[in-house]
Amino acid sequence: MAVSWMEYKKSLIKNSTMGKYSEAFSRADAAFNANYHEKLEQLRRDAQKVPVMEKQVYADVIKIVEQATKSNMAKAELCAQISKLGNVAIGIARKYLGLPL
Repeated sequence: MAVSWMEYKKSLIKNSTMGKYSEAFSRADAAFNANYHEKLEQLRRDAQKVPVMEKQVYADVIKIVEQATKSNMAKAELCAQISKLGNVAIGIARKYLGLPL
């Protein structure tokens, strides 16, 4: 099946435009994940030093942040998930993640 020059040209333009968007989204995802990765590592280190009563809350916050980075969860959804854990989790998220809770 022969493809006309115009169809070929349109295909190239469409694919290059989508490629630019894909690259932009990939860069944004990488920046988001790098940002939370650093904060998550700090949170993990400090979780080793907290009182026993707070260890589970730290573990729960870490789990939610890990899920958020894997699934590209929106910041609002991340805040909602952490808010469900209570005041200690909200304080952790404010301190380590800079979330507006």
